[in-house]
Amino acid sequence: MSFAADQLALAHERMSPADTAAHALLLAGIVESQDATVASLLDLIAKLEAAIDESDRTRIAAQLATRQIASLFAAGRKKAARDFLSEAAAADIVRTDRPKVDRSLFRTAVDAWPDIFNPKGSRA
Repeated sequence: MSFAADQLALAHERMSPADTAAHALLLAGIVESQDATVASLLDLIAKLEAAIDESDRTRIAAQLATRQIASLFAAGRKKAARDFLSEAAAADIVRTDRPKVDRSLFRTAVDAWPDIFNPKGSRA
């Protein structure tokens, strides 16, 4: 058994049936809360993946433009290179919004519920 399961088994041995039932309801609430936290983190991961993809596309476009300008200069097409450079410099800078993070969701079960392993009625 895991530490949590061992602690829970010991606690429930010392608890009345009513206290055990109340603790089971508390644990159900904890599971629900932790599930909401995991869902929030999975959503954040998806947003971060999208931001990284957008950043990669923007970086590649800038790199390709730089190479095109260098190629035009190397080919002696300085006016075309200057025009392309002016066009590239005038382009809007794409900014990826940083995903909002609710750090209040980031806590362990023990931090959120200090008595989780020593519930009411379980003390000897």
